[in-house]
Amino acid sequence: MQLTHPDLYPLDILAFILGEGRASRLVADLREKRGLVDSIGVGSFTPAGYDGGSFAVVMQSGPAKTEAARRAVTEHLNRVIREKPTDAELARAKRQMIAAHVFGLQECEAIAADRGTNALLAGDPDFSDRYVERVQRVTAEDVHRVAAAYLKPEAVTVITVMPKQPAAKPEAGPAAAKRRPEVIARDLANGTRLLLAPIECETTVSIQMVMRGGLSVESEKDAGISNLVAQLLLKGTAKHKAADIAQALDAMGAEMSAAAGHNTVYLSARCLAPDFEKTFDLAAECLLAPAFPPDEVERTRGLVLDELAHMADTPHGEAALYFDRVFFPDSPYRFPVQGMPEVVKSLSRGDLAAWHKRYVAGNNLVVAVFGGIDLVKAAYHVAAAVETLPPNKALGFPADVPPRPTPAREVYVKPSEKGAAVVYVAYPGMDIYNMRDRFAMDIIDTIVSGYQMPGGWLHEELRGKGLVYEVHAFSMAGLRPGYFAAMAVCQPAKAAEVVRLVEAAMQRATAETFTEEALAPARATVITAKQLARETVAAWAFESAIDEALGLGHGFVRDEINRLRQVRPEDVSRVAREYLKKPVIVVVTSDPAAAEAIRR
Repeated sequence: MQLTHPDLYPLDILAFILGEGRASRLVADLREKRGLVDSIGVGSFTPAGYDGGSFAVVMQSGPAKTEAARRAVTEHLNRVIREKPTDAELARAKRQMIAAHVFGLQECEAIAADRGTNALLAGDPDFSDRYVERVQRVTAEDVHRVAAAYLKPEAVTVITVMPKQPAAKPEAGPAAAKRRPEVIARDLANGTRLLLAPIECETTVSIQMVMRGGLSVESEKDAGISNLVAQLLLKGTAKHKAADIAQALDAMGAEMSAAAGHNTVYLSARCLAPDFEKTFDLAAECLLAPAFPPDEVERTRGLVLDELAHMADTPHGEAALYFDRVFFPDSPYRFPVQGMPEVVKSLSRGDLAAWHKRYVAGNNLVVAVFGGIDLVKAAYHVAAAVETLPPNKALGFPADVPPRPTPAREVYVKPSEKGAAVVYVAYPGMDIYNMRDRFAMDIIDTIVSGYQMPGGWLHEELRGKGLVYEVHAFSMAGLRPGYFAAMAVCQPAKAAEVVRLVEAAMQRATAETFTEEALAPARATVITAKQLARETVAAWAFESAIDEALGLGHGFVRDEINRLRQVRPEDVSRVAREYLKKPVIVVVTSDPAAAEAIRR
């Protein structure tokens, strides 16, 4: 069917009922109850301009469980053909769709893109608004009718991608070893650490150059300097102007970028294998010898200031900035990575050059080259380019910093002119070196909030009751301690109730008697998410370089999975009791009077 067909709306509702959130039918049954899949979702795709489209169930599962999962999906599809959805399911799906619409249109750019896309595809710039209105008119009978009309067994196509079976007598070990060869590490005389991973038959090369730095080493006097330096690395060297660098990259079809984060500054590049040496030489030149041209400094400074000026334009942005300031009163994490406007305005070329000289040092550099390379030639080429970079023996980085103290429950309320209320309930956390606790906290994150996918206790309780538009929990950790927090967006009048239920969920985690059976799907969810995040050569190279630069070691990408597998129920209970004590509660709302009830 086409985008303007009336069946669009009940089909989309059906997709949400089946596969949106932990309480949906397929997720609740196949992942949470039976453990047949690592992840599962449903999408109703309706194109514009021609007949077609699809209603698809997409899942990831272990090979041994694939057939059972397929049969279970078929059972559920047959059930929706036979039976109408419940009133609760219908109401939940409609609420989820309203939330997705409202919070997807918080920024001017998103609104403009939505209007333009609507006009192009549907011939109506207000199509999205009408879509939400029509979704609300969908009945259980409508959903039942389209299920019977479109989900016919004879119309189903099943596509399964399975791992290759190993040969009877493999010549060079298992297939997994070929996909992820061992990383060869080498130390240069100046302290630079090289990580090389030649991958057979790989046609691309990923180049990662990483240094410790970023927000964690800044203060109120230089907040934002790491970011400004990173933004200027590709803006000109003594040999090449910014336009020359861009032209050279375009000519090769290569990509290059530089950025700063909470704990690192890095330059990344990706190219076709035959262009490795040219691309690497250009990347090394940009990192080691930036010219900081005055015109580029001023242009880039203006862009950063514009970005800072618009950070608080959305409810999420305003709340995130306020939360960081409140939660990190004595830590540089209280600043945005882009810095503080007054600092960014004051930074001189001399400041930028001095920062570069201090932190771009031989003993603070990790260079990772993964992909279609010749090991020996690449090693010599990389070493020749960076081995003259002098070390800085005076470099120091934060270590063993205590977490934020919270002797009592704290509540902060900030009035806002925006319509929604954004709630944070946060608990002081750990730094990235806490191997004893950080993996159990990942499991708690999954149980409470579904990790990187909507789910868990918070999603079931708050979304199930229609109290929030959005809710999820997450951990933040770096060279300095961070937090474990839940963030929710709701109507201002509901903020106090949302906080109460979030705190109740966290207290439940401290009292829960976890079992291995309950932990198994949570552990599988985290492991799957982490493995998928490293699926590409570039992602694997980047994470390996980051971990090496931070002192975790390039093998941490594998060690992390093993440590997650070793988390036991008693570890999860202990970490919950140790960390989920006195929260810092932050509410940014247009109704501060209603939020005052949170203090009681």
